[in-house]
Order: sequence, then C-alpha cells, then structure tokens
Amino acid sequence: MPKKKSAREAAPSKGKPIESWIWDAACSICGAKDAAKYKEYILPLIFTKRLCDVFDDELDRMRGSKLAPAGSIFLVVRGMLLARTVPVALAKVPMATNQDRRAIVPSPKIGFDFLLYALETLRRSLFKKFGRSGRGTCTLMSHEIAAFKIPLPDLETQNEVATSIQNMKRKIALHEEK
Repeated sequence: MPKKKSAREAAPSKGKPIESWIWDAACSICGAKDAAKYKEYILPLIFTKRLCDVFDDELDRMRGSKLAPAGSIFLVVRGMLLARTVPVALAKVPMATNQDRRAIVPSPKIGFDFLLYALETLRRSLFKKFGRSGRGTCTLMSHEIAAFKIPLPDLETQNEVATSIQNMKRKIALHEEK
C-alpha cells in the first residue's frame, strides 16, 4: 500500500496541474487504482457537482428581479382565462413572476390585504382594460396596471376595511359549513 501524503504534501503546488493533484488526492484516500477504475469514482462526483452548480445558478437567476417578496399581489395578465375573470392572489411566500402573471409589491403606505380586496372588488373595471392579441389571447398591459386608480384611504382605515372583510369572509365560511 502506498504511503499516505501529509496535508502539506497533498496541497496543490503551482507547477503541478490540477488533474495531477486530484489524482494524487484520490490515491491517498482510496489507495492506488488504475485510471479506468478511477473514472468510476470521479465521474459521478463531477456530474453531481456540475448539477449542483447549475441548480445554484438557476436559483440565483430566479432570485433576481423576477422574484417578488411575500405580501405581493399577483395578477394574471395574459391568457384565455382572462376572457372569464381576473385572477388576483396574495403571495404568502416569495414567488417568481413570468410573462403571464405580474406582481404588485405594495409600498409601506398600502396594506397588502387592502390592496388584494380592492383589486377583487374592482375586477370589472380591470376587465375593461384587457386587450386581445392577434391569436385572441387576452392581455392586460403593464402600463394599464400602473395607470389603474384605486381609492386609497389612510393606512389605519385600510386595516379596518381589510379586517372587516376578513371577518365577514370567516362568518360566511362558518355559515356554509352548517
């Protein structure tokens, strides 16, 4: 059995290629193996490392400008679903956006639950802003969303309105369970 190298001897030297260093490290761990057997150990490790790197890169890309924080309101802005309704939802966790749905990130002066209820209430007005693409797909353009007016009381009143609506929804759900 070959003599194991110390950590100092196993460290890569400037003149030694990385492949040689990896080979020496593998030999010190597993003992000497011929090159054909060595690939059975190293190729799965290299593949797994590459897979992890690609996954991390994709997560980093998604965390960029396309990841909306929790508390964002999502609107479907493109698709045939818009011919019937305007889906609006609250993101309770950070979520990615795409070309078919947009996130509205409320400012500190706007309660996210108030904004959600306001958009649900004003669906008909939003529905009138939809256009159609050449194939008939319904579309709500970003500038239409930005120009859409919502009556905005002070934050305390927004919280009262949202709490009242939440209480009413709870009562309706309890009544429906009976």
